[in-house]
Amino acid sequence: MEKRQEKRLQTLLGNLCLPALVIGASLPVLLNANPESLTDDQLTWLAFKNARGEPSLILGDLEHPSANDVFRIIPEVTSQPLDAEKLQLGFDLFNEKRLSRDGSIACSSCHIGLLGGVDRRPLPFGIDGARGDFNVPTILNASLNFRQFWDGRALTLQEQALGPIENPAEFGHDLDGAIAVLNSIPEYASAFGNLYPDGVTVANLSDAIAYYETMNFTGLRTPFLRQFDNDGEVLSSKALRGQQRFVEVGCASCHNGINLGGNSYQQLGVAKDWYDTTQTASDRDDGLFGRTGRIQDKHVFKVPTLHNVATTGPWLHDGSITSLQQAVDQMARKQSGRYLDNRDIDDIVAFLRTLGDPQSLIGDCTASGNYAIILDCDVKQVTAETELSPADRIALPDAEEIAVMHQDAYAAALERTTAAPGRIEAEMQRIRSGEVAHFDFLQFEHIEMLRHALSLSFPPANIDPQQRNAMLDEAALWQQSAREYELQIADFLRKQAVIGSARANYQDLLNQLSMDADERMQALLAKAERSAMDFYSDPSSETLSRLEAATEALKSVEADPRLLDELEIQVRLLGSHTVFTQA
Repeated sequence: MEKRQEKRLQTLLGNLCLPALVIGASLPVLLNANPESLTDDQLTWLAFKNARGEPSLILGDLEHPSANDVFRIIPEVTSQPLDAEKLQLGFDLFNEKRLSRDGSIACSSCHIGLLGGVDRRPLPFGIDGARGDFNVPTILNASLNFRQFWDGRALTLQEQALGPIENPAEFGHDLDGAIAVLNSIPEYASAFGNLYPDGVTVANLSDAIAYYETMNFTGLRTPFLRQFDNDGEVLSSKALRGQQRFVEVGCASCHNGINLGGNSYQQLGVAKDWYDTTQTASDRDDGLFGRTGRIQDKHVFKVPTLHNVATTGPWLHDGSITSLQQAVDQMARKQSGRYLDNRDIDDIVAFLRTLGDPQSLIGDCTASGNYAIILDCDVKQVTAETELSPADRIALPDAEEIAVMHQDAYAAALERTTAAPGRIEAEMQRIRSGEVAHFDFLQFEHIEMLRHALSLSFPPANIDPQQRNAMLDEAALWQQSAREYELQIADFLRKQAVIGSARANYQDLLNQLSMDADERMQALLAKAERSAMDFYSDPSSETLSRLEAATEALKSVEADPRLLDELEIQVRLLGSHTVFTQA
């Protein structure tokens, strides 16, 4: 039977070539064996749907007044119908230690709700006491990230859920072995059979875990987010000033959007080298370079979310930052080229503490009545407006209906993929112009391109081999294009973040220098500000030279030398990251 299934899958997949760079774990998801009872039409339809997935939640609420702003609300994922049985299965799998080789590690061993979705260690432990390479990212609001893992090697939570199983320093297992374990447990075989037409598969394992993580760990009720309510809760004066300084000193250039981060890759050490003789780098600090091999990607990592940041320490990919004060100070110095005073640091930390709500992490340890399932004490109790009944689940249609559905969906996927380059460029322009103050929409368009391009590798079963081969060739070209866009967007957003931070800091430093400035100093500051505006509107070597000269002229009068040095850093960053207009 296994040989027959393998032959059917080979026929189904043809000369499929999946993109390795951004698709990550999708290949084993899609190639997992299916029950012999399914027809080729049903197999290809399931493979298409698994590849296409669902739209990313990073898009958020487009109707909310904050939609284009640097700070956005978090969408209500529980407003959609709830599948209580899938949530229960996902919960069980999230806590299932038998997915690890020695039965000692589960997802919840590192992602602990009461500890902010992390384990509070610099580096985690796996089977046999193995030490992990990276600090555990929080699972809270991970569904809002544009990528998973510090280097973005997983596109979705489904892909991320499979990574630890195969990691020798985490679960130390293999996917075939994990599926065999689940198949050997009658309760799991029954639960999967009730939820999925193809039963226990790698795709369905990852889907159930991702569903639980999305429904149970997305959304918060924090003082910061309650500002967006109609009655508008007001933060303390200290936190409000911290929120303002967070923007003025460039923090929001990277930590923006629905997740206050999680929507771009950025480099450690933009203004000043992060690694030096006192802190040397290792292979674990390579970041995105480990995936791309591009030298400009050294020490580049996915920007983490800041929601609940006060409870997720220690921080950074290596867990080397042990306090929020240290984090703010080091990021300001080495990312923005600023030496903040204690008041600024304390105020920004006060703002960061408003991004969490510890009460929302402590759930009811008893059965949650709406779902009739048991939730652990580590998570909040989730509620939803409606629940799915067994009758609401869509059974696989007959062959004729599936053929029509598949053809229509495939045509829609191709149309969405071919439109993606134009949509991506439009979102880039909205960022350049300042119409959109975050990176969410751009990343959403790229994710849409990726998932639809991947689904094109699974055309309907009822087409002739010649047409099928042509469709697979076209799919491979679009997937290659999607891979290339990941890095194009990464480079674009790194420049935008540095430019945005440098502009904010240049203006902030001019404002600080203007305090108690005499008439001559005020005139020099006004000239420097005009020079900056000229450079922003017409970036060229000529306008940059004028900006450099105007900044240098400020040294001719008595002023704080530290602030003047920081001004020069901003000019250097602007000059090195701005794309000049053609003469």
